[in-house]
Amino acid sequence: MSMYLFSHWCGHACVPTLVWPCLCSHTGVAMLVFSHWCGHACVTTLVCPCLCSHTGVAMLVFPHWCGHAYIPTLVWPCLCSHTGVAMLVFPHWCGHACVPTLVCPCLCSITGVVMLVFPHWCGHACVPTLVWPCLCSHTGVSMFVFPHWCVHVCVPTLVCPCLCSHTGVSMFVFPHWCVHVCVPTLVCPCLCSHTGVATLMCSGEDQYLLHVLTLVYCLKG
Repeated sequence: MSMYLFSHWCGHACVPTLVWPCLCSHTGVAMLVFSHWCGHACVTTLVCPCLCSHTGVAMLVFPHWCGHAYIPTLVWPCLCSHTGVAMLVFPHWCGHACVPTLVCPCLCSITGVVMLVFPHWCGHACVPTLVWPCLCSHTGVSMFVFPHWCVHVCVPTLVCPCLCSHTGVSMFVFPHWCVHVCVPTLVCPCLCSHTGVATLMCSGEDQYLLHVLTLVYCLKG
């Protein structure tokens, strides 16, 4: 069956992470199995569509490895109480407590277009993160601006479809804040040399190790 291969940087090694569709044994519905490297072991993480028992609506259950315990994380659609529109509630493990994270479509006050507000737990405070579509000034095409909290400042992160200079195909440029410098990260659909199918190539620069992070996305038919 089809699977995804995510080669990613993990500490001192580039570790392949496999993602493939399977069947959820206790429900018989499709799920994803995320085999990933966690510390010194390859930990299987299951993703399974189920029903949210107290609402009766569809949700996703993400059992994941967190330190010394296998903690289930629930994701389900609900209603945003102050807007009445659909949102997602992500209860997740944060340190010593399960902190709810709300995702709510709202209106971007400065542009009037639909955006998402992600209040999330950041250290000792819940910091809102705004996501909204705008225009990429140097290309005139649609992009997303992700102002996010980064240590002591809110840093804008730009996502812009452009052209991959060495392939001529469409790519995304993710300039992002990396500790003290803004590092551009390139994402480019290319060809997976050993399969001939489309992949994504991400290159970036780490401030300390100055290594190249390569994310390879391979779809195996």
